[in-house]
Amino acid sequence: MNKFFKKTLALTAAVIAAFGVTGCGEDFPASGDKESVSAANRNLTVNVSSSLVDFSKYKDTKTTDIYAWRGPTDLSDEQWQTFKESGINTLIMDSGIDGKRGAQFGSASQEEYIKKCHKYGINAIGYTNGNINTNVKDYKNEEFYPTIKGVDYTDEPPISEFEEIATAIPDFSAKYPGGKFFVCMLSSGADAKHLGTADYREYANGWYDTVLSRLPEGMPRVFATDIYPMHDDKKYGYNYVEETWLRSLAYLGEVKLAHPEIVLHMAMQSMSFGFLENTSPRRLPSEADCIFQAYVNMAFGFTEFSWFTYSSPELDEREFGEEHVSMLDRSNGKTSAYYGVKKANELIYDLDEVMMSLTWHGVYPITVKSSTDSEKTDERAIRYLKSIKGVILDESDFNVVKSVSANGNVLCSQFTDEKDNEGFMLVNYGDPSYEKTVKVEAEFIDCDKIIVYRDGKATVENVGNGKWSEDIPAGKGVFIIPYKA
Repeated sequence: MNKFFKKTLALTAAVIAAFGVTGCGEDFPASGDKESVSAANRNLTVNVSSSLVDFSKYKDTKTTDIYAWRGPTDLSDEQWQTFKESGINTLIMDSGIDGKRGAQFGSASQEEYIKKCHKYGINAIGYTNGNINTNVKDYKNEEFYPTIKGVDYTDEPPISEFEEIATAIPDFSAKYPGGKFFVCMLSSGADAKHLGTADYREYANGWYDTVLSRLPEGMPRVFATDIYPMHDDKKYGYNYVEETWLRSLAYLGEVKLAHPEIVLHMAMQSMSFGFLENTSPRRLPSEADCIFQAYVNMAFGFTEFSWFTYSSPELDEREFGEEHVSMLDRSNGKTSAYYGVKKANELIYDLDEVMMSLTWHGVYPITVKSSTDSEKTDERAIRYLKSIKGVILDESDFNVVKSVSANGNVLCSQFTDEKDNEGFMLVNYGDPSYEKTVKVEAEFIDCDKIIVYRDGKATVENVGNGKWSEDIPAGKGVFIIPYKA
C-alpha cells in the first residue's frame, strides 16, 4: 500500500493508555433470549469493567482487499501507476489487454496482466469467464505466483449451477491453497428466473452449503454480491437509491450471523449505465455516492469490496452506451468517479483494522415520515429491511445505549470487539445528492467518554450527562465507542 493510505489510528492507543478506560453497560442474555430483556426492565446503572481493544495494533496485519473489475487497457507504466494511485490493491482480470471481455485464466493476455500486477504490488484474481475449469493452470513455479490471490470462476450463477461450480474446488485448492475461490452472486433484487428459486434464503444458504462449506480449512470463505444502487432521474424525474439494497444486505447478514467465518464482499458502483428495459439508469457516482456506499455496506458487516468498473466497458446495445463511463473514460482520462473511489478507498483503509476486528450483530433502523419522492423510496427500503427480522435490533439489545433517535433516516449497527465491548456504526441513509444532514441523538448508560471515528479518523470527546449528538452530513457515517473513563 502506498504511503497515502497508511492508517492514522494510533491515536486510539494513546487515548486508551491515557484514560485506562473501562467499558460501560451490563451483561445481557444470549440473543436467543433477547425478547425477555425489555427497555423497561434493564438495569441501566451496572458497569462492566473491561479494557477497550487497541485497534491500532492491527494496522499492519489487517488490511482489506479492494478489487476492481476491468483493469487498465494497456500495459504502459503510466496506466498502471494511475491504477495503483486509486487505492485499489487487487485486480479481477475479467478483460483482456484490448479491454474486451472473455479473457481466460492461463492465457498469454492474463499472464501479462499478472506480471504487471506483480511489478506494482497489486494482487491478481484470475478469471475463467464462466468456464468451470476443473484443471486451471498452475503457476506455482513462476516468480509471480504469490501475486495470484484467487480465481473468479463465473458470475451471478443460478442455483442449478452450484454443484458444478463445487467440482472445481479440489483442483483450485491444490494449486492455490489459501487462495480465494471467488464467485460474485446475485442479490435479492434479481428475478426468480435468474436465481433459479423464488426464495432468496434458499439461494444464499444453498451457496454456503453447496460450495463455501466445502472449501478446505484455512481457505477464506468469501460471499460476494454486486449491488449498484445509485439511480438518476431519467425515469422518474428525481434521483434515488435502489430500494432493495438494504434487504439484500440483510439477507447476507443472516448468512454471516449463522456462519461468522464468512467474509462478506460487495461489488460497488463506480460507473454510470442503464438497462434499456424495466429499470432506471444508474448515474456516475459522485464522491459522496462512493463514500455513502462504503458506509452502508460496512454497516452490515462487509469488510471486502470491489468497484465495477475501473476502465469503461465496451459499448453494447443493452446497457453500456457512449454516455456511460467509469473511473476512466474511453480515452483513459480520469472521471469524477476516479476521485470519488479514491476517497472511499481512503476511508475503508482508515477503518479496516477496526471493522475487521469486530463482530457484527445487526442493525437498528431509524426512519422518519417521508417528505419527497426520493425519501419515500428510502422509507420503502427500510420497510423491506425490517422484514428480514433476523438482523433487526431494538434498543433493548444494546448494553451501553439507553436510547438513540434522529430527525432523518439512519442505520445504527451494533458491533462488539474481542472483549465484548460495544461499538456502533451510524449512517445517514438518504440519497447524497439531496445534501441533507441528519442529527442523531443518543443517551448512554453510565458513560462519560466516547471515541468517534469521523472520516476514518479517531477523536475522543467528553459525554455530558450521558448524552451525545452528532450532525451527520449526507453520504457520511460515524463509528462510535462509548465508555467509562
